[in-house]
Amino acid sequence: MFSDRVDLAANLQRCCVLREEGIDVPIVPGIKPITRKYQLNAIPRNFFVDMPDELVRMIQKAKTDEAVVEAGIEWCIYQSVELKKAGVPCIHYYTMSDSAVVRRVAEKVV
Repeated sequence: MFSDRVDLAANLQRCCVLREEGIDVPIVPGIKPITRKYQLNAIPRNFFVDMPDELVRMIQKAKTDEAVVEAGIEWCIYQSVELKKAGVPCIHYYTMSDSAVVRRVAEKVV
């Protein structure tokens, strides 16, 4: 799981070294759309990932629950589009029982 495609790129560089040593497993980036403010703390604590400052600002700026969801979707779409441009063959989305949010992202990314 990651929140920033730049972090993913750094991890992929490290994986290239492992591939040179014969480790050849698929790498599938996973994105969890942020839909609640508390996730800014819960996700890093539980999954050992960092939240990009820009994403944090977008979510904190949201005044309503609906605005948080919209900001999370916007960020997820942006990250997904950039990953596709970079040649990532597929993206895994963590729905956490909220498939409607991921459906909205997928409609914009496909």
